[in-house]
Amino acid sequence: MMFKTFLTTVTLFLFLLGSGMASDKPSLAILPLRLNAPSGMDYLKGAYRDVLSSRIGSYGDILIEDAPKLQAAMDKYGASDWSEVKSKSLAKEIGASFILDGSLSIIGDDLSLDVRLIKVDGWDIRPMTYKGKGLGSFTDMLDKSALEARGIIVGLGNSTGKTMKDNGWKSRKLSLALKGIAVADLDNDGTMELVAIDDKNLYIYTFDKDGLRLKKEFKGTGPTLNYNIAVGDFNGNGLPEIYLSRKYMEKAASRVIEFTGKDFTVIADDLPWFMRAVKGADKAFLIGEKFRQIDGLYGGVKFLKWKSGVMEEDSLLDMPKWMDLYGFTICDVTGDGKDDFVRLDENDRIRIYEKVEAGTWKQTWKSTDYYGGSINNIDFEPAPAEQKSVNVKAEVICSKLMEGGRREVITSRNEAGTRIFKNISYESGDVRGLLWNDFGLEDMWRTKKINGYVADFAVADLNKDGHDEIVEVVVVKQPSIFSTGESLIVTLSPERLH
Repeated sequence: MMFKTFLTTVTLFLFLLGSGMASDKPSLAILPLRLNAPSGMDYLKGAYRDVLSSRIGSYGDILIEDAPKLQAAMDKYGASDWSEVKSKSLAKEIGASFILDGSLSIIGDDLSLDVRLIKVDGWDIRPMTYKGKGLGSFTDMLDKSALEARGIIVGLGNSTGKTMKDNGWKSRKLSLALKGIAVADLDNDGTMELVAIDDKNLYIYTFDKDGLRLKKEFKGTGPTLNYNIAVGDFNGNGLPEIYLSRKYMEKAASRVIEFTGKDFTVIADDLPWFMRAVKGADKAFLIGEKFRQIDGLYGGVKFLKWKSGVMEEDSLLDMPKWMDLYGFTICDVTGDGKDDFVRLDENDRIRIYEKVEAGTWKQTWKSTDYYGGSINNIDFEPAPAEQKSVNVKAEVICSKLMEGGRREVITSRNEAGTRIFKNISYESGDVRGLLWNDFGLEDMWRTKKINGYVADFAVADLNKDGHDEIVEVVVVKQPSIFSTGESLIVTLSPERLH
């Protein structure tokens, strides 16, 4: 009874959400649920339609066909089993571009939901099956089917380059060659801050209706060099910290900065690790790796944690061998329920690994295209006159930004005339969103290509309008003996490729 009441409440609430959609959007006809279950469960049919309608249609980019209109058309054809010919005729009459046909079987405590999503143009059928135990699992099954169906419709339904948002934003040119950015509300004042670094300094900007305003600057001294930044509340006090990875002379000398009530303050300094926040689809965690001039990065990638106000190492991160802490993420990209390890390799191709057992990973896919592209290198000297470097690879994150709740891999892509030399000069760049299509990762969207080098990016709601966008730092002029370089900070909306 509680479950029935819950579904009824959800039905009434969510029914209010799917109206006012434009007719040029992909449209979905949700056929009535075919139910094979004991008597007294017909209420599940209404819950099925209403929950799927709102879950799929509430973003406003998919039109859900009106139930009375659909039923009237179905009554006209008098069909219970919808053949291709009848389904196409029905879709044509009501103007639907997709049909969702589902059946639910309940035997004891076992539930099985079988759904077919049909793209009418070309008659492309995508079968989906979900299993559950007990009536309490039905809502979760509907959520999963809605997310998968929505991702397919958005991926196949729009081919016109629809953007996520209509407007972007561009800063004035900054006389800086920026290397990294991060975005968060650092002081809980309701306004987002943007943190940026160049070789020497760290800048904290606030973003409001007038654009960027410099709020705080931490100047580097002497031979200190900055390499990357991350933000996150990893000490658990409710305020995000800034994690700045840098070196001084021959060793790592990283620091953590936090808003302490009146000002931004260094709360940990001269730390022996380079640090990074790994951002999966549902969580983020802090990792670090030690650095010294004779070895470069060494000792393995470890989780970092706060204990009694002090940062310390925890256990090793289980990851493929011969990797450092840059250029990867961990999340379930392929949709099999298991976390995948997704990385940029030394040649800037994406590789995916699955875990065989603790400490053992197997490569399952490798891209043929290049992604990433970074000129941010940590130099070290293992022997006199022998210089090596660690490449701070482009950020790779897992997100549910655009593809209907499905996990995307997001990374930058810089283009250059050649990739032979270490000191490569990139000519233009963008940020890409890739989605697994059962055969590999496929580019689903990208931001507008900009002349210059995309040094870093973040996915964040910088302007606090309720929608995440891509925030990029683009170096349009590299530094030289005559110039400090020039950078732009831009917010861009994804442009769909499929």
